[in-house]
Amino acid sequence: MGLATRRERERFEIREKIVDSARQLIASEGYEDVSMRKIAR
Repeated sequence: MGLATRRERERFEIREKIVDSARQLIASEGYEDVSMRKIAR
């Protein structure tokens, strides 16, 4: 596996984690109470 392939996979995994966190927060706290800071936490 090349370096570019690994980096691409890592970016995809990080993106998925961010999206999953946002979905969970929106489901538990509501859309209006979600911020980028909360997602990053």
